[in-house]
Amino acid sequence: MIRAVATRAPELVVSHRSAVVLHGLPVLRAADPVVHLTRAARSGGTVKGIRRVHARPRPSDDVVELDGIRVTAVDRSLVDHACSTTLRQAVIALDGGLQDRLVHPADLSERVAGLSGRSGAGIARLAFAFADGRSESAGESLLRVVLHELGLPQPELQLVVRDRRGSRLGRVDLGYPDCAVVIEFDGKTKYLKYLVPGQTTADAVIAEKARENRIAECGYVVLRVIWAELFRPGELRSRVEQARTRGRRAVDAGLVSGSLTPTLPIRVG
Repeated sequence: MIRAVATRAPELVVSHRSAVVLHGLPVLRAADPVVHLTRAARSGGTVKGIRRVHARPRPSDDVVELDGIRVTAVDRSLVDHACSTTLRQAVIALDGGLQDRLVHPADLSERVAGLSGRSGAGIARLAFAFADGRSESAGESLLRVVLHELGLPQPELQLVVRDRRGSRLGRVDLGYPDCAVVIEFDGKTKYLKYLVPGQTTADAVIAEKARENRIAECGYVVLRVIWAELFRPGELRSRVEQARTRGRRAVDAGLVSGSLTPTLPIRVG
């Protein structure tokens, strides 16, 4: 749909959410899809049907070509998107750009510095402060935002788990080292992503379960979250709070051995 609309308006540039999509970055499905385009002007934005045309100054180095279609560059696309969408959508796309190394944190920092007075700047700044390229999927990114919305502490990302002898047991998506809780997000592609030659999905599931058992044997509380729970916030809050309570009790009782070490952040600024 984006390509069809853009082809009929070659004088305009694909931008905002539509540009994010063409750059291959993740977004949540929209209830009412709209194709975002930009013309080089300070005023004169229009909305007609599925087409929304924005009016903004457009330096020549902000535009790239993808398969014959002019699109705003990745860093500008992410900024425009963040200024015109929700925190959830903005963080998911930003995390994806940082994780895939499609954009440099310094370039985004420079963009953030120029947001003063722009509509949507408040949400955008929060999204940029929140974004972290260690999130390896849209589900992990959304989980972090939902926890923030619930007022729960922010977990550390990509924690390396070791047993009491220092042997590495694996790396988990998120966790709370202070209360011995590890969180794994179970997206449908999780077990397919790291398959080795000759390994079936069933083999991967069994190996993952064995890894989880080894982590639990060190006293850690393992919490698995699925997509559906991200849209049942009350249930998710209860599960996380209960896990944190159990973990604190295990820590206080001296039942936790080993360590949880977060990897280095990949953040803006």
